[in-house]
Amino acid sequence: GRSSELLNPTNTYELPSTYPVRLIVTNSQGCSAETTLAVNVSPLPFANFTTSGVCLGQDATFTDLSSSTFSNINSWRWNFGDGTSEVRAKNTTHRYTSRGTYNVFLTVTTDNNCSDTILKQIVVNDLPTANFGANTTCQGTPTVFIDSSRATGLARIVSYEWNFNDGSSTENGPSPSKIFANAGLYSVRLRITDSEGCTN
Repeated sequence: GRSSELLNPTNTYELPSTYPVRLIVTNSQGCSAETTLAVNVSPLPFANFTTSGVCLGQDATFTDLSSSTFSNINSWRWNFGDGTSEVRAKNTTHRYTSRGTYNVFLTVTTDNNCSDTILKQIVVNDLPTANFGANTTCQGTPTVFIDSSRATGLARIVSYEWNFNDGSSTENGPSPSKIFANAGLYSVRLRITDSEGCTN
């Protein structure tokens, strides 16, 4: 194995195991003594995490997937790359206020004080824009709602949820037809979701 003549050497072990480390000291008269200490080298943890679509101005969930053999992970540190304070929690949420690509770091530490860090690049997507129009609305006749919503970038709109606020169930699809049984003023709400998981 490797040896050193330094007073306080360092050594990097490639594999986890128990290693006998021998120290021999010699004085100026040539007399020597030695001692051996068993050093236990623990395996490193494996840092990993996942997140769903990250959308501008909305809470994104970050879920820890880290693992460790023969020891327990007892510390998590998240750095979201946007200048905000680190978060010390196993799982967390974070809200970005500017679109772009961010470097997210997760550092995990075990009860043996062994650490591992993972970096993943996260793209913060713009929200889609929900919008629609309708033809002439008359009591007892079909009213056709025409979607004019837009997604951004390479995203596409994948789901629609219409709420007509008349006590009926919600409708899906880009251009539903609705018959209002009673005359009145109705606040119609459209919620869209794009292929990045962003809603508006």
